[in-house]
This record gives sequence, C-alpha cells and structure tokens, in this order.
Amino acid sequence: MAKAKRKAKSDPKRQAPQRARPAPKPVSPNYSGITELLRGRAYIRQVELCRALGISAMTLWRWQRSETVRFPRSVPLGPNFLAVECHAIKSWLDERSRAAQ
Repeated sequence: MAKAKRKAKSDPKRQAPQRARPAPKPVSPNYSGITELLRGRAYIRQVELCRALGISAMTLWRWQRSETVRFPRSVPLGPNFLAVECHAIKSWLDERSRAAQ
C-alpha cells in the first residue's frame, strides 16, 4: 500500500523577512517612435498605442477622460477590439508640442 505524500507546510517563523520594495519611478511618455507607427494607418489598436507610448491601459483610460489631457477617445471596432483614430492622435501630439513651445 502506497503512502500519500504530504506537502510540507512552510513555517511562518522560518520565512525570511520581506524587504520593503522601493517606490516605482515615474515614467515619462515617449512620443518619438509614435509618428512612424501611425504613418499610413487609419486606426491603431489600444494595446499597440499603450506599448508605443510606454503607458498602461489604465493611464490611457485616465488620459481619455481627463479635461486637462484631452487624449482622443477609443472607438469600438468589434466586440473586444478598441482602437484610436490615428489622425486624432497626430493632432493631439501637434497640439501638445505647440503648447510646450
């Protein structure tokens, strides 16, 4: 008769103390490669846009609802497919660069 193996429970007293993690550094958006990505396209998927800008989907969502940032809203192109119009992103980038000067 085979004995059932028991999993060894970890003893909380024997665990190494966890060190506090440093706070993440703020990430500044990178707009340098976005113009090449938008060239010749009508829409860009929200996932690709976040990756190109170096932001999370939550940041994009906040930008789209912010009165100060005024990022173009996503358009549903299917049941699970959100995209943003490329010409709207280009005009937003131009507006941001004019405001910075």
